[in-house]
Amino acid sequence: MVLTFAAGALGNVFSGTLTGDSLVWDVTLTQALYFVLGNISSLLIGFMLGVLIRSSTGAVVAFFIYTFLVSTLLGLLASSQAWFRDLQPWVDIQFAQTGLFIFDGTLTAEQ
Repeated sequence: MVLTFAAGALGNVFSGTLTGDSLVWDVTLTQALYFVLGNISSLLIGFMLGVLIRSSTGAVVAFFIYTFLVSTLLGLLASSQAWFRDLQPWVDIQFAQTGLFIFDGTLTAEQ
């Protein structure tokens, strides 16, 4: 994660130098920690799938299916069925983690 933030800072400096725009450093420490927490929880989900499936290829495929395909299908179900809208945060991990990756403020108690 430290390397990721360093690469992001380097990219920000490089982009600002290349385009002549001013540098933007608007991520607070709390928001950065939320981002780290979200990535660690995704890492632990991938680790759990690896332990359960016991195959690297199978675990990677299962992680991407769980992350992208299942979340998309659950989002479509929640948008078309009113009864599922309240259940989605309990079933869809990507929906539940949205507050960790969106930099629009602090998390609420409900999130």
